[in-house]
Amino acid sequence: ASPQNRCFAGANACSQREHRFAPVVSRSTIRVNQIRMASKQGSAEVAREGEGWSMKKPAPAPGDPSEISNLLGSLVNLRGDDFIDEQKEEKQKVFGDPILKVTLTVNQVEREAAFYKSKNEPDAVYAVTASPHAPIYKISQQSFQTVDLPPSALRDKKVVSLTDPQQVEEIEITRSAKTLLLVKKEGSWLLGGAADKTVDAAKVSRFLSDLHGLRAERFLDSDLRGMVGGRNGDHKEAARASNPLATIRLKGKEGKQIDEVVFVRLEGNQLHGRSSHQPGAFLLPKEALDRIPEEKNLTSASAPVESPKGAPSLPPQTEPVR
Repeated sequence: ASPQNRCFAGANACSQREHRFAPVVSRSTIRVNQIRMASKQGSAEVAREGEGWSMKKPAPAPGDPSEISNLLGSLVNLRGDDFIDEQKEEKQKVFGDPILKVTLTVNQVEREAAFYKSKNEPDAVYAVTASPHAPIYKISQQSFQTVDLPPSALRDKKVVSLTDPQQVEEIEITRSAKTLLLVKKEGSWLLGGAADKTVDAAKVSRFLSDLHGLRAERFLDSDLRGMVGGRNGDHKEAARASNPLATIRLKGKEGKQIDEVVFVRLEGNQLHGRSSHQPGAFLLPKEALDRIPEEKNLTSASAPVESPKGAPSLPPQTEPVR
């Protein structure tokens, strides 16, 4: 650094100046391997596992990599608009309890920030860190909202674990005590695996894409796995509560199961479900049940195009099988 950029004001003053230009919590997201948060909205803990994230609290579940990445980005960009360097302990006494505590574990070192509201400044939030040389950071309410997330925001809302619909080799759909089996052979989808019963591959692909993009609207507090015959549930109790309206099983090569999804309608028209990807029950958009294909829809031809009066009729058009 050039002489004019060097700090000659003493170690404490230099450290204070460095903190003013630094993020409140962390400079980088790359080495963060754990996040803990606690607020009135609840407590959450997520940890990096391999290439992804896993939620540890409030309950074990897959973490949402996009939301967690956005949170870390917001924390790295969180900087003070103003600073309090003097009488910090006196100032903290009037804050009361923190409205949010965030702890990042970076290379096995914890970095913590506590956020407080001031009664006299409703649009401002103050952040206090564990560093003795760091100031009290004053940040805007708008900036604070980017890091003040409920625990549910960090949970993966995907219903299935499927990453690529092309991986699916077999689809089994059970509804109304009838099972529809679709098997992929040499790029074509066959009904029940029979070579002479080819179905519309485009419609099958559309269904898999819809399932791949299906997201839970809300996670339920109670675990309904027992009510829908989950692996930890009582099947007799499940039958008494409600029979599944539909069960979908996706399998890959050599019959290896990829996903299972069970749809159950409880409490009126609200659609509840469970899946092998999620540890508990969730609420789905009710349209999800209507998108499950039936055999007649997969094998039926497209409706013929009506010709104007007086014009010769066109031969019926069918969608090509891909």
